[in-house]
Amino acid sequence: MIVVLSDTHNLIRPELTPILTGAERILHAGDVMDRATLDKLAAFAPVTAVRGNCDRFWDDPLPEELLFSLHGKQVYMVHNRKQASSLADAADIVIFGHSHRYEQRQEGKQLWLNPGSCGPRRFGGALSLATLEIDVTSGEVTVQRIDLTPAAADAGSKRGGNTFGPGDTARMVETIVRELKRGKTVPEIIQRHGLPEDLTNQIVQIYYTHPGVDTMGILNRLEIAGK
Repeated sequence: MIVVLSDTHNLIRPELTPILTGAERILHAGDVMDRATLDKLAAFAPVTAVRGNCDRFWDDPLPEELLFSLHGKQVYMVHNRKQASSLADAADIVIFGHSHRYEQRQEGKQLWLNPGSCGPRRFGGALSLATLEIDVTSGEVTVQRIDLTPAAADAGSKRGGNTFGPGDTARMVETIVRELKRGKTVPEIIQRHGLPEDLTNQIVQIYYTHPGVDTMGILNRLEIAGK
């Protein structure tokens, strides 16, 4: 069984454990956010991953696209399908992500598959991933969509929007900065996204006392502060 997932954004949900335990290989279509996330996945099975738009801070970046053979099928991977190159033309299976929405369609002889997101919930949307089975004798490809039912602790956001899991500080920083630029107050941001007050205040302080600082700069200063 091949597990296909995307847009985990630093969050490996406990609900994934029984699925990953049975995997022979894991394909990740980008927006991993942290190398440690790939290490966690690799503890279950070998991982093949491409770079997402949120994976831009890595010193050793993931490839933007990949074309490889898997059980006799050519598989092409890219994060955003709009950025697919001519390499996709040679593929039997095209895997992508980015939209956080599950999509599965047959385009001619090609299977196009977006497993959706099984990371932090976005705008109250569904949480999903997929599995692939490739029959090496017949060449038949079987896809199963898996919808996750998150634990009660996933309530996270008080308004059903973003959910921030452990280790998801980078996305939290990006959300706070975006809301500040929109003119939102700190109490409004905390309430809207269900954020921890102390950490939010530290991020806001760094943002205002270091004009022009980017997400990585804020994260580095949080680490200096012992976070």
